[in-house]
Amino acid sequence: MRFKKLMWILLACAGLSMAAVAGAEAEVDTEAEAPAPGGLETEIVSAQALEGSWQLEETEVEKEQRSQAITQATRSLSRAVQARARQRLNQRVAPRDEVTIDFEGEVVALTVGREAVELELGGEAVEVKGDGGKALMSAQMDGPRLVIEVRGQRGQRTTTYAATDDRLRVEMSMVTSRLSLPVEFSSSYARSD
Repeated sequence: MRFKKLMWILLACAGLSMAAVAGAEAEVDTEAEAPAPGGLETEIVSAQALEGSWQLEETEVEKEQRSQAITQATRSLSRAVQARARQRLNQRVAPRDEVTIDFEGEVVALTVGREAVELELGGEAVEVKGDGGKALMSAQMDGPRLVIEVRGQRGQRTTTYAATDDRLRVEMSMVTSRLSLPVEFSSSYARSD
């Protein structure tokens, strides 16, 4: 069984179609059962759908929803700091113009704007440094979606990437001790490669 999983991963990473992968499995083991729905085959197909370069195509509705989420989350702050907090929060969570996702076995290479990181899917969190200080970052596949989680001393940010045809939907949720509500919104990207 372990050999089959390894073969699926290697063949998929080599860029073979799922039909070619299924044919190769049939040649290796003619008695083999088909993979269960939602199993490794689904994860490979999902990873392949996410791979590539994506260009931001945020709609006006998405921009407005992000603005409203920030306004609602900062509403409990004193009036003296609300405007500054909204401005800083908008800068921190604004979607980047480009996203690139690549998979190599169990490792995902993610480039968002000018920031790049490699993470082992389901592996231990990696320490990263940014404007907000140090944080722990991890990655996992949740069915067809890639989920990146960043945990810092003051909060947590979860970003989910889901691909459909030539579109990428990025959902972001951020919780911090300084805000009364989480900031949650989504952005759209179009395939650029």
